Amino acid sequence: MIGAIVGGILGVLVFCVVAVAAVILYRRRRSPTKDAQSTHSLSVRTGGEVDPEVEDDQSNGGYETEHEEDLVSQETPAATYENEVSTSVPVEEFWEHVQNKIASGGFKTDFAKFPAGLHAKHEVADLPHNKLKSRYTNLVAYDHSRVVLNLQGPNDKSDYINACYINGYKEPKKFIASQGPTDLIIYDFMRMLWEQDVGKVVMVTNLSESTKKKCNQYWPNEGSTLFDTIGVTLLDEEFYANYTIRTLELNNTKEKNKTRILKQFHFKAWPDHGVPADATELLDFRDKVLKYGSNLAGPIVVHCSAGIGRTGTFIALDYLINQAKEEGVVDAPACVMTLRQQRVNMVQTKEQYAFLLEALAEALKLSDSSVPSVDFAAVYSDLCTVDPDSGQSKMAKQFEVLQELSQPADKMKMESARHPDNISKNRYNWFLAADNSRPYLSTPVSGCNDYINAVFLPVSSFVQEAVLSQWLQA
Repeated sequence: MIGAIVGGILGVLVFCVVAVAAVILYRRRRSPTKDAQSTHSLSVRTGGEVDPEVEDDQSNGGYETEHEEDLVSQETPAATYENEVSTSVPVEEFWEHVQNKIASGGFKTDFAKFPAGLHAKHEVADLPHNKLKSRYTNLVAYDHSRVVLNLQGPNDKSDYINACYINGYKEPKKFIASQGPTDLIIYDFMRMLWEQDVGKVVMVTNLSESTKKKCNQYWPNEGSTLFDTIGVTLLDEEFYANYTIRTLELNNTKEKNKTRILKQFHFKAWPDHGVPADATELLDFRDKVLKYGSNLAGPIVVHCSAGIGRTGTFIALDYLINQAKEEGVVDAPACVMTLRQQRVNMVQTKEQYAFLLEALAEALKLSDSSVPSVDFAAVYSDLCTVDPDSGQSKMAKQFEVLQELSQPADKMKMESARHPDNISKNRYNWFLAADNSRPYLSTPVSGCNDYINAVFLPVSSFVQEAVLSQWLQA
């Protein structure tokens, strides 16, 4: 009798424990987590882009601030492309792969799968004394990948800078992706270059674009300038059609008798939130960056304005070209996912993603086509060699590749050339001047308009300055 009573009591107790546990579990599933309620919760969106043109009411030091949308707080998502069919593409199939993407609009579909927004902790960036150091309040450095500055002097107030270490292909911390310096952080930027033993800086923005200030100038036009304890002297400038290469000497007043030589590669033909006119100019620029040998072992610093869009695209291009050489395949989606784990919104827009793949396809088709002048005679002789099997020279084959890479111009971009008043001005109806590259005639002549079948070609800034100088002296 007693055993039956005890058994009944135990049964009731077990039932109550199970019931209480079930209620607790239910409530936990219904309630937001502590992390989600925290001011440092992780902000993630899948797909969709931050509108870079919408300014927030709170500007940072006079600089434009990206619009902070209502972001969902949740845990960092696994890569969208995991658990799917492999996105690796063999090098020999990549050109056709990209052409299919262009025809089907597949770039937009692929890009929409990338998580956007902050998806790793950024508590240091959110500290009150660090918030104004970021050009955009929703584009900051992650705690796990940020560059940490040394605190050595009385003016070194914080170890935060909006810059992150980025891995290259099989090269840890090959790059630092950085926000372009502002008035508030220009000394921090120079400290970073010194402390990180940086020998090469890649700048892929202009100082001002569309009347907006995008980056502070951190080098003198001539002579020397001083940023607190870091002195910078301009030693040399080389001018090319789309970029300038500067040789800078750095010294630190805290470390007397020590100087360092820094090469700055400044690409000027990449519009903000857009893409270069063609990939060849950027591939040539990258070639110049890589062929310079620095005696400093630090990372390559890459920056634009925010340090994510153009910066991310340049780094991704380098990563994927090296992957192609090593593995014989490329995996662009996985590459972008990897970059976004290290810095927010790398390769920021779908247009930049599409350009990345098109530039990569061209790079794989042409390989390294730049030739030092001293080697040209030998290379030319080799190109003239005829393949006995095909009966074609290497030069003829190379020209076929160029023809394949040169896509026909869009007829919609030749409205003036195709206008009835101008048809007779074209010697051949298949050689027309595109609207976005033709010169406009301005001298008023009766019965004539502004059209002529001619186009502008790029000329280096050095040549332009030389011609202008001769004209002024004449």
